[in-house]
Amino acid sequence: MGFLLWFWFDYKPSLIDTAKKDDHCLSSVISFVLVCLILLQVAQLYLFIPILNVSLKAIIIFQQLYLVQEAYAPAWSISLQSRWPEVQHH
Repeated sequence: MGFLLWFWFDYKPSLIDTAKKDDHCLSSVISFVLVCLILLQVAQLYLFIPILNVSLKAIIIFQQLYLVQEAYAPAWSISLQSRWPEVQHH
């Protein structure tokens, strides 16, 4: 848990800077949260320590969000750029 906190606070500024330039910002955030949830679930199973009440339902919800976002992100990006040409991802 301490490692996750260290990772988050140490790399958060660079993640935000990258997200501003990245078309797949939402994808990276959702996948990061999904990996954290899976790691916590594995830790609960193998260490028998209830770190957080992470249920498989939460992991499934984030997987669905990730899949939906991956499917529709390019269409949303193209739609936004066609409506507002000044919105460009650099």
